[in-house]
Amino acid sequence: MRLNEKLVRLRKEKGLTQSKLAETVEVSRQTVSKWEAGIAIPSSENLRELSGLYGVSVDNLLNDHVECLDLSETAEIPNSDTDQQLKIPALSMPQPAVRHRNIKMLGIVSLILILAFVSVTIYIKTVHENREPLEFGELGSDDLSDAELDGFSMDW
Repeated sequence: MRLNEKLVRLRKEKGLTQSKLAETVEVSRQTVSKWEAGIAIPSSENLRELSGLYGVSVDNLLNDHVECLDLSETAEIPNSDTDQQLKIPALSMPQPAVRHRNIKMLGIVSLILILAFVSVTIYIKTVHENREPLEFGELGSDDLSDAELDGFSMDW
């Protein structure tokens, strides 16, 4: 059973409306609706509150292959210290991976920009060094004298 299905079932078993649950957990009714529709996932803090309210562990809420077990019927009821130490793989694991991927992408983009800058700089320097400057008088005085432009003559 998926998280959103479990949330609907547990809310109805407790006899709560979406509005009453939202008020209890201190979120909007629309947020509860998104959780139950599978559009959004509750934060780790909200998952802890829901698990305490419904009497199930956070693991039971998050694991699709585990049905919600009522903790009041089991021998071990986790205390607040256990809940604080509980790690939620579905929520906590992707964040460092995403951060690592973003840093890696930033490094790659930076490297590409640096290589492009160095390449353009080397190209411009090479083209500038290989260009032979014209010496004064290379064109010859005959080329510049008495030039005609659209019927006008110019004397140098």
